[in-house]
Amino acid sequence: MNKSEILADRLEEVIYDSPWYGQNINDILSKINATQALIRINNQHSIAEILQHMTVWKRFAYQKTFGDKEFDIRANDETDWKIIESLSEGEWGTIILEFMSITGELIQALGQLSAASYDKKVPGRDYTYDHMLFGLVDHDIYHIGQIALLSKLVTDEI
Repeated sequence: MNKSEILADRLEEVIYDSPWYGQNINDILSKINATQALIRINNQHSIAEILQHMTVWKRFAYQKTFGDKEFDIRANDETDWKIIESLSEGEWGTIILEFMSITGELIQALGQLSAASYDKKVPGRDYTYDHMLFGLVDHDIYHIGQIALLSKLVTDEI
């Protein structure tokens, strides 16, 4: 398999399949309602905010790779971590759908990426596409762990 196929497989695995570390995020999110997704524990980010953050960075990677090379987000700014104060079931469903949609778009688009592209620098950054795109999988896994833990805590709180 080439890098794009490996990356697409890994993204699909953590979202929909059976990763070796536990549940995929689709299964975890299917058990969380809007009220639970909005709860903050110790004034930290809620599940909804974490998922929104994951979506933002997937969109960043997609844009930098396949769209607007000038698109930019800076870590810890207002576009990176959007504060969510209220959340209906419909809005929660939209946040989930946006995450799943950008993930699907990225997986589909990876087939267009040449092997040589992985070694090129991301515009405006000091790392390569390889580092960024494979880092997305790590980023997902990191935050999936947080969401899984928070989901257990908020389910017990309600």
